[in-house]
Amino acid sequence: MKIKKVIIEGFRAYETKSDGTFDFTTPSGDPARFVSIYAPNGFGKTSFYDAVEWALTNNIERFVRDYTRVENDNISRAQNQESRRQHILRNRAIPESAPSRVTVTGIGFGDVTKDVPKARAGSRDYLFKREAPVRGMEEVAGIFLSQEAIDGFLREEKPDARYDRFMQNFGDSDDTYRANLVALRRELTILLKGMSEEQRRYEEVLAKQTDTGIFESVNRTIQSLVDRGERIESVSESFDADSERDLRNLITQRLHELNNSSADLERFLVDLQAALVELPVVAGSMATRGAAIKALSELEKRRHAVNRYAKLKEKVAHWTESVERAHADTTRHQTLSSKVPSFEELLSQIAQITAREQESEAHLQVKKAELESWEVRIATCKTSLQDLDVNANALVALRERAPEIYRELNEGRAVINERQAQRDNRQQRLDVLTAKRDLEKSNLESLIGLEITEESINAVDLTMIPEEGVSVLPLRQAVLEKARRAELLVAAGKALAAFDAQKDQLATLVSLGCEILAKTPSNQCPLCTKEHASPDDLLQNILGNHLLNQLEAAALQKQNDAQAAFDESCQQVRVLIEEWNRRKDKAVLDFRARVLQSERELHALTLEIKSLDRDIQAAAPRVQTSAQLVLNLSAEQLGQKLAEDLRQVSERRAKEQSDLSRSEDEAQLRRDAVKLLNQAIDEARAKADQAKGSEVYKESMAVCLSSALDPAQLRQHVAQMLEESQAKAASALQQLKDARDQLEKEEVTVPNPRTEDLASLEREEQSNQRSRLEAEAEISTFVSKIGSHLPEYDSSWLPERIVEGINSANAMYAQQKETTTGLARQYALLGEQLELVLPYVESIGARKQHDKLLTEKAEHEALSAKVDAEYAHIIQRLDSRISSFFFADLINSIYRKIDPHPDFKEVRFTCEFPEGEKPRLHVLVSDEAGDCIAPNLYFSAAQVNILSLSIFLARALHVKAHGEPVGCIFIDDPIHSMDSINVLATIDLLRTISKKFDRQIILSTHDRSFFELLKRKIPEYHYESKFLELETFGRIKARTGETDPS
Repeated sequence: MKIKKVIIEGFRAYETKSDGTFDFTTPSGDPARFVSIYAPNGFGKTSFYDAVEWALTNNIERFVRDYTRVENDNISRAQNQESRRQHILRNRAIPESAPSRVTVTGIGFGDVTKDVPKARAGSRDYLFKREAPVRGMEEVAGIFLSQEAIDGFLREEKPDARYDRFMQNFGDSDDTYRANLVALRRELTILLKGMSEEQRRYEEVLAKQTDTGIFESVNRTIQSLVDRGERIESVSESFDADSERDLRNLITQRLHELNNSSADLERFLVDLQAALVELPVVAGSMATRGAAIKALSELEKRRHAVNRYAKLKEKVAHWTESVERAHADTTRHQTLSSKVPSFEELLSQIAQITAREQESEAHLQVKKAELESWEVRIATCKTSLQDLDVNANALVALRERAPEIYRELNEGRAVINERQAQRDNRQQRLDVLTAKRDLEKSNLESLIGLEITEESINAVDLTMIPEEGVSVLPLRQAVLEKARRAELLVAAGKALAAFDAQKDQLATLVSLGCEILAKTPSNQCPLCTKEHASPDDLLQNILGNHLLNQLEAAALQKQNDAQAAFDESCQQVRVLIEEWNRRKDKAVLDFRARVLQSERELHALTLEIKSLDRDIQAAAPRVQTSAQLVLNLSAEQLGQKLAEDLRQVSERRAKEQSDLSRSEDEAQLRRDAVKLLNQAIDEARAKADQAKGSEVYKESMAVCLSSALDPAQLRQHVAQMLEESQAKAASALQQLKDARDQLEKEEVTVPNPRTEDLASLEREEQSNQRSRLEAEAEISTFVSKIGSHLPEYDSSWLPERIVEGINSANAMYAQQKETTTGLARQYALLGEQLELVLPYVESIGARKQHDKLLTEKAEHEALSAKVDAEYAHIIQRLDSRISSFFFADLINSIYRKIDPHPDFKEVRFTCEFPEGEKPRLHVLVSDEAGDCIAPNLYFSAAQVNILSLSIFLARALHVKAHGEPVGCIFIDDPIHSMDSINVLATIDLLRTISKKFDRQIILSTHDRSFFELLKRKIPEYHYESKFLELETFGRIKARTGETDPS
């Protein structure tokens, strides 16, 4: 997994894509092995690291670390405003519609693009909450060197705080398990201590003497109670505290019941004795009640006789009245029958008058309808005449106003034609100017989008930048010259590298020649067969051969010359491109000025056209109104039409006038006829009212109305009513005779019914009823007292029978009271005996609890031993985890490579778990003798920083994603406070890690000297490295050229 490109757009310090594109590829297209980014503090290095870390891990560690997350969250919450969005990840300068995203392109994981979520009003785009990483990428956070986390971890003063910090950042469930085991061990210790104390108390109880003979006494008492009918179980050796409690509850309950029963029996005896005392009085009340009941029966018979006599008298009076009423109805019906002929004659007269009235009414409606029709005709003629007069006046007025209307119409049309011509002229100018403006704007947009770079110099059209006497040819020639010199530089580098390879070959040849001469001395060179003065001269010439060194020096000088020429070409190309960019900026300003001027002219023309449109719109209604007034005709045509219309109006008026005169004559004839018919109808109604006002008619009609009868049937109805009234009179006479006969018979049967007084009867009844009720109350009170004691009591009992029942109940209650008292004494004795059983019961319970406690204590002791063993095991696991996390061997190898301290050269990580205290993590360094010290107490800031870097690099080299090693490491400003020797050692270390472990190292620095040193120690043409710079806040500096290692 290596990174080829990072594109940061609208994120933190970076606004646009061009500002934040970090290209880590070499000219061959492969990811660079080593990348260094230089920028002064505050230019956006941290924003770059935040972007990559957020895109790959979903988190920014410095924001969500436990000891800073809550504070960061609280600060951002305090800055929230209801109407504004709070941008934490999103760049604050870009518009809301612009994108905010990070894209990471690489080998081994493809493209990763992550968009910053848009914040709503009053909310944030980042919530300072640790998000779950992508599956398989959980460890990727370990490739980002966080000085804040590592330094803080090493600089903690207390080892227990260092352990907590380590577990918060790098721990897992093992430490939680350890803490749970510590809590469990503490609880087990407390529990076992409590069990030992409880065991001691049980043993003290068991040491007391107990007597088992008390059970015999208790069982004898219980058997005595069972013999008396009580339900209670005997006690045995299994008797325990629960059984003792249940037995005590039973004793208490039964004693309460027996005491209550004894008190009730005593009360019953007292009540029965009082009843014997009250019995003579109750016997007198019984005799009084019998006499009162007999007297009330006789009074009831006398009341019935008096009531029958009164009803018969009422019946005689009723039928007497009915006879009189029937005779009156007969007389009335006979009188009405004599008036029926006169009534029938009046009905005939009224019918004739009504017929004549209806005939006149029909003629009257016809004449009224005719009159209404003629009156409508008259109104229509008058309306037509008025309309014709109005039309004639309007035609005359239009003829008089026509000259003036035609003058206004011609003036309005002239104004509209003039304004329309002016508008057409300005519209034509507007179209031409709009086309010009659109062309200039298109050219401006093309010019703004024009990118003048070394790579695109042959692809862009620089003729869009108008300038007299300027050609793009020098720039293209400079680019070609730079490419040529780059090829020479690469060739010189290859030649120098070839000399490096030839050195070893030459040394081998020299060694081989010396070995041959040592074995077989000769004057002739065994390599080139050249003759020499002596074997010693030949050996000296072989050993002193400096030709290769001279050639290597020449090749190195050639490479330096090629590098200087290449740098000169780079500078020349950079200067020319900057010059063309200045020309482009000037051209952009010129085009913007032109577009602005065109916009102003377009705006002025648009306003003029709108003003002309308003004038035309204002004149058009007036012209249209004038044309409508003259009917859209010419003056001559209008005169002819007006003359013809006046002639037609005159003819129609004469005709309407003739129709009006004839209609008024016809209407008058109908009015006279209506008047005569109304008079005839009034006379007929007067005669009918006179007939209806007679007494015979009124009386007869009243009978008809009351009986809902047709007047023509009155004769038959009156005859029927007369017959019915006569029959009712005869029936009433017979009923009266029968009632009088019954009354006479009752007077003979009942003595003196007329003299009997109902009031005196009622008084006698009330007196006897009162005596009976008083006796009943006395008897009921007595019975309520003895009824519950004498269940067989009946109201027919005599006093002697009652005395026998009371005496029998007294004997029964006395026997029950004696039995109850005996049981209560036995239960009281049993309760006293249980007091002596309690010590033995306690010893039995203590024995069971003691045995149970010993079992539980043994189980807890076994569990405690297992927990201790598990605790020792988890401590070993934690030690192993800490060692595996820090990779101590690799850390020491890296640490010795830089060698920051002359004595202490080994790093150790030890963890201490003291009983009852917090765990402690010690980071120590030791010397050759094995003496250890704490580095944060004795090391300098630079030495602590080197130790931090060593720990991080060892950890980062073991990070995996999707099961494969992660091939890149990010390091931010690693040389704080280092001296030059440490810096050189650090560079060598990073170079070695990159080559040996195949890691892509991406390093940033704020130190320009360190950046330049990296360029010399890890040059691009030899180590596949790349060097980038930020030229200002949030903007990466464009590179003018790329080296080609081939």
